[in-house]
Amino acid sequence: FFFKQKTAYEIKECDWSSDVCSSDLNAFHPAKVSKTAEQRIRGMLAIRDAAHATLAVQETGGDATDSRARLNAAYDEFVAKYGPINAKANRSAIKGDPGAHFLRSLEKWNKETDTATKADMFTKDTINPTVVHEHADSVADGLGIALSERGTVDVERIAQLTGQSKLAVSKELTDKGLAYRDPSSGWQPASIYLAGNVRQKLAAARQAAKLDKTYEPNVAALEKVQPEDVPYDEIGVRLGAHWTPASDVAQFAKELTGTWGDADKVFECAYIPQLGEWSFAFQTGREAEWAKNSAGTRAYETGRVPFSTILSSALNGTPIVVRDKAGDDKFVVNKEETDSAQAKVQEVKDKFAEWIWADEERRKRLHRYYNDNFNNIRDVQFDGGHLTFPGMNPAFKRSEEHTSELQSHSFISYAVFCLKK
Repeated sequence: FFFKQKTAYEIKECDWSSDVCSSDLNAFHPAKVSKTAEQRIRGMLAIRDAAHATLAVQETGGDATDSRARLNAAYDEFVAKYGPINAKANRSAIKGDPGAHFLRSLEKWNKETDTATKADMFTKDTINPTVVHEHADSVADGLGIALSERGTVDVERIAQLTGQSKLAVSKELTDKGLAYRDPSSGWQPASIYLAGNVRQKLAAARQAAKLDKTYEPNVAALEKVQPEDVPYDEIGVRLGAHWTPASDVAQFAKELTGTWGDADKVFECAYIPQLGEWSFAFQTGREAEWAKNSAGTRAYETGRVPFSTILSSALNGTPIVVRDKAGDDKFVVNKEETDSAQAKVQEVKDKFAEWIWADEERRKRLHRYYNDNFNNIRDVQFDGGHLTFPGMNPAFKRSEEHTSELQSHSFISYAVFCLKK
């Protein structure tokens, strides 16, 4: 019998029914398809199956002459009865089937004249066969075959292809810079290993090399691809940057106000990552009380807004608005006091910009931290020269750029075929 499952048509053998049925999970029900529509669908499914069989023979490198003859016979018989596949009645009958577009592609359809000619697969092979490699002349060739077949650096497969030992293959892969063994995740092509967070990878490779000298080539290769450091005077560090240590912010407040004693005993400062906010306040104790009332502190506050609120505003980028009471439940903005407070916030920000790089120890520490954490990525340099594209139409010519792009997609588990004719 013949059934429709979510408009996906198929022909099934059955000794109890030849009705047109629709499938609802595992249950079959009579489908509302006319007898003529059923015959059209049966004819198109015969063409589809013959086309798939022809392609399957080509994929294995076999002679598709007989399969192609059966395809032509099925197509000619159908067209003689019902017209081209792309004719309106046939399109309507097969509409919604996942294979409908494949069927319609078997014809070159002229919309203006409503006429069709057969596609190339009716007269010649249209896909590349799948090549099974049994030998590689070099480790580099073996790597290309392994990547094309499996998408990974398979040392055992390369050894099988070249006739060399796995140890010899491993050594040549690293000595020639073809691939590297990541200490945490195993073998990777050089294009992948020498990309991404290369500073982190270098640190891991150096640590691994202390225990195993086979990782020394990793260190040498990674050292060559490290991003050039961004000069410290090109790094803009705003007051409130999340990566600035809280201890530095407290030290800035101490030096800004001329407070004596240890900064951590005077100020309570912390960045709260869960909220993306800074908290800043005076500690309790004699030193903090003295600092609150010092002349240095008063220089960076207003009569209405204390220093802790000024610095908190600068850290979090939140505006200060001063309001006066104008009735039992009414408040109005005091523009003069608000502007005065905002001016103090900007003054504190400007002082921080001057202060942050002034100390040599702090400059070296923050400069190193910034480059290690925010200037650590190297783009992947893909080379898809090893890809063979079994099953692709040989009439399509791939540019080097497109081939490399396809390789980049293959490493994130999907392929987008950008083919240039």
